[in-house]
Amino acid sequence: MKITYLLVILLLLVPIVLAQDDNATVVVCTDAQCDASCVKCSDNKCHESGFICRGRVSLDDLFPAEIDLGESELTVLLRNTGNVDLKDVRAEVKGDGITLLDAESIPELNIAEEDYAVIKISAAKTGKITLLVKFFVNDVQLEEKQTEDITVKGVPVAQYNKTELEDRLIKLKQEYLDLEQEYQDKKIDGYLVDLVTNNLEELGSSVNNARDSLLEEDYKKATLNLDKSASLISDIKDQLSKAKKKEEQFGDKLKSYLVYAGSIAAAIISIVTAWKLTRTHIINKENLQGIHSRSKESIGMFKRAIKKEGPKKKSITKKIKEKKKIPENTEEL
Repeated sequence: MKITYLLVILLLLVPIVLAQDDNATVVVCTDAQCDASCVKCSDNKCHESGFICRGRVSLDDLFPAEIDLGESELTVLLRNTGNVDLKDVRAEVKGDGITLLDAESIPELNIAEEDYAVIKISAAKTGKITLLVKFFVNDVQLEEKQTEDITVKGVPVAQYNKTELEDRLIKLKQEYLDLEQEYQDKKIDGYLVDLVTNNLEELGSSVNNARDSLLEEDYKKATLNLDKSASLISDIKDQLSKAKKKEEQFGDKLKSYLVYAGSIAAAIISIVTAWKLTRTHIINKENLQGIHSRSKESIGMFKRAIKKEGPKKKSITKKIKEKKKIPENTEEL
């Protein structure tokens, strides 16, 4: 009897359950439709509810295993070991004496795929170096990290101080200008300094090259040019200090004497000529003054003579006019 009741109850419950299933909401998780209960990962793809996104990257290879001091390039092979597609994937390295200069990104790395990227570094220490490799996706660092050993060979790179190099350049430039002035002075004074000319030109070029290298921030090249300039300055100082005056030969002395004598003679001739011209001018001036005085005396005598003879001439003329006077009345004739 009890079994019969149970069967009846089950038969009554089945339609109710079936009715509830017909009214239940259906969840769609596709790229075309992604319901709220679905899961979206960093790849922007729609996954079923409860899906756990795992973005993972592993380092499959790194080479070369040996590099030289200074700047080098490392190539890394990265693999997507997660369950979502990744974009903008890169690896960065860190180690003792290692400076990261640049890291190339892989634009897209899908699930289980691998690809190569280049890392540019600078090594300042030699020996075996353990690199710590970190992974980034869309500029976000992942939890996974790996280590890789490389060997750095060569002589340690020198460290340069820009300020010290600039101060050294200023000092050497001033020394160059001082030596140039000393060279010109000794040359004027008759010292044999022709051998210094080439060294001075080379020094000027070396100083300018050092300045250009500093502007280009090529400190190694700047240091080489500064060292060269310092060496040239030392040589030029030694050459100038040992320079001797040119010894005049007999012919040179005779030539100098003749030139000197000719200059004296020319000066004497100029003085005599000037004296003669001045004397002639004075005599001519005195003669003109004498002629002028005599002319004035002659003119005065002539004027005085005219004054004395003037009345006599006038009376004679009057007499003539009286003799020739015609009577006014013709009848008187």
